Amino acid sequence: MKKLWKKNSAAFFAVVIITALTFSSVGVANAAYVNQKKVDITSPSLSFTGGAGVQGTYALDSQIALDKGGNIWIWGYYNYCSIWNAGQGGANSPTAKYGASYTDNSANGGAKPTGNCAGNLINNQPAIIKGLNGIVSVAGSAYAIMAVDSKGNLYGWGDNSQYGFTYPSSASLKASGGFNTQAGGGVYGIYKDGTLPPEALPDKVNQANPNETPDTWKPIDGPDSIKPPTSGPRYYADGFNTSKVVSVSSNEYGFGWLKEDGTVWTVGYNNFGARGVGKQNGVGMGTAPNSRQWNSLNDTSGAPYNDNGGATLVPTKVPFPAGVKIKYLSNSYEGFHAIDTDDNVWYWGRVFTGNSGLTTEEIAANSSNFDNSKPCYLASGPAGWDEAYCYSPVYVPSISKVVKENGFTKFAEGYQYGALLDGHKKLWIWGSGDMRSGMPEATGDIVRQWRPIPQVFNATTNAGDTITADNVVDVNGVMHGGSFVTGDGYVYAWGDSYWGGAFSKELSPSAPARPVNYGPGTWYPGIVWDPTRDPQHRKATKVGGNKDAGNFNLEDGSIYAWGENGAGVALGGRGYQTTVCAEGLPGCVSPKVDVGGNRVQGGNDVWPATFVPGIQNVGRYQTVVKNAYPFQGTPVKNGQVMEYTVKFINDRTGYQNPAVRMEDVWGSGASLVPGSFSAKYTMFQSHAVDADVDSKWDATSKFNLTNTGYSSTDATMQLLPQSTLVITYKVTVSGSSGAVGGVAKISDAASGMEIDSDETVNNIVS
Repeated sequence: MKKLWKKNSAAFFAVVIITALTFSSVGVANAAYVNQKKVDITSPSLSFTGGAGVQGTYALDSQIALDKGGNIWIWGYYNYCSIWNAGQGGANSPTAKYGASYTDNSANGGAKPTGNCAGNLINNQPAIIKGLNGIVSVAGSAYAIMAVDSKGNLYGWGDNSQYGFTYPSSASLKASGGFNTQAGGGVYGIYKDGTLPPEALPDKVNQANPNETPDTWKPIDGPDSIKPPTSGPRYYADGFNTSKVVSVSSNEYGFGWLKEDGTVWTVGYNNFGARGVGKQNGVGMGTAPNSRQWNSLNDTSGAPYNDNGGATLVPTKVPFPAGVKIKYLSNSYEGFHAIDTDDNVWYWGRVFTGNSGLTTEEIAANSSNFDNSKPCYLASGPAGWDEAYCYSPVYVPSISKVVKENGFTKFAEGYQYGALLDGHKKLWIWGSGDMRSGMPEATGDIVRQWRPIPQVFNATTNAGDTITADNVVDVNGVMHGGSFVTGDGYVYAWGDSYWGGAFSKELSPSAPARPVNYGPGTWYPGIVWDPTRDPQHRKATKVGGNKDAGNFNLEDGSIYAWGENGAGVALGGRGYQTTVCAEGLPGCVSPKVDVGGNRVQGGNDVWPATFVPGIQNVGRYQTVVKNAYPFQGTPVKNGQVMEYTVKFINDRTGYQNPAVRMEDVWGSGASLVPGSFSAKYTMFQSHAVDADVDSKWDATSKFNLTNTGYSSTDATMQLLPQSTLVITYKVTVSGSSGAVGGVAKISDAASGMEIDSDETVNNIVS
């Protein structure tokens, strides 16, 4: 595996392509770097790129996508200047506050910078989390994020006190082993040696070059995580578990993660028993103390604990019955579902209006309000909301039956409901009738209905059609609903129409969005994306979203989003209390609508789904392939002639085509054969072209040649959609040692960020 180190490069986290012959794989960086050590960029396994695309972040106010190098792209509230959003996206300006990056606008009449960045221009458009890539799993609670890299290490950042209290996470008090009233629960916890991890925040990482960062990213769990002391007050045996982390999930105020050894660990608040560690201490039995939190966790290990959330700051292992190993973990908005290796489904956390899949009788059978004999505390029975708090995992017969008989692909859950995509592409759903979030088929007084038993999604849409979700390829849950994509490329949404549901049956980007699908008797499922209405007939492939907005990928890698646009979360960080124009339409048509469906700049909701610009390398887009003859790796000799073909390709069919810089090197060990260099288009916006027939397709004059390589000279040069530029040249090997070849790359001309690259190297031998 070839390792490269790029020093002082703003494009450090760009994708690196290592090519053998005509074959390329995507490069990622080792995210676990430490002080005084270099960051390595290495080539991962081929299967890695399958995880690229939009992600579900559940309770987070920002939206996230992974590119094919495993970089996390974030947009929306991540840069909002508040303690609660501290550090979500890292600070990339010298005027950072609470982890946010903004531009001082006082010179233009705005107020001087304050704690909430008033009077300043907030930079909420898509940005890469610096210092981490190779990410395979990511999740977001209300104000924090956790991610797992390809090595099985787990990282966390954001507001570690969750509710904020008095201090931002970067100023958290030192853990002292006693009560800590300022860090309520520790959303991503503390290290296993009991120390707080302020260095795990992106605003502590040098955004230009993490190799020069005084503080370091360190995993909270996984093979490279800090180990606890072998004895003393902070010793605890579970802390020595070093198996790889497989995936991470989140609820509203905490996280859970699954490890390769089948164990599940949690951090964050213990509201409703979401930590899953059982009833502790027995104080205040019968009253569900501390706002439905079962007091503090047992502190006999000496680990720090907290009185506000009734939760230890140290990650804790969820106890399952003997012999049970978990293979899948999913969030519920205030708890978790897990599937074991025998396809049994378990639940812990808040049981409310059918969200857990437990019936009234099953809830009662698992509840004891005055002792520790049973895992749940019963808050209300059938006359109320079927509400209980389960502090340890409880077996769920109804969902287990679905999984055992049909297999499973994915869970997607939100507040008061759950959904499951089975192995036969059928979508099952259960929970509350409120907003039809768990009962899309509900009629009558939907608010007072709930159904804990899963059934296949079958309902009437806002257009009066019937939809049965039986050809589903992906699903995502938001707070009060969700979305799914079918095999024929359609996207459907259900639930709260303002927050990621189907706002209207009107899909025209220029027409008013009427009638609005909101209010009693509405909230019907509906179509979000119809590929037959797209000029390029692109199909959707994947769905994601945050708490109150949805997004999806098209087959060309484009990202579209819709829903509530706080901080620009549904418009790629744009249009929040400012004017914005819909992409691809003449004039300036607002993509935002008000509560009545009127298309106005003052609207706070986006409908229909709108293109999100600024994100590279999520799907097929701008790529470069460099081939050499003799082939990559073949030894060459002085005087030998080498031939190169470099293809710069844009497979996209839609918008977002920034000016680019194209460059390549052959190195000092060779010299260019005079007259051999040419740059010609072979495809231009889906049409085959021939530069030998029509000279306008010859771009040779747009490149500058040096003794060691070439680069484009036109600062406005674009690689337009469905276009291919082919560069050919020959070099004569002039050295007697070293190598010939190097990296060809395409970069964003404005930011300098690398979009894609490819490399060939041939060693010179005597």
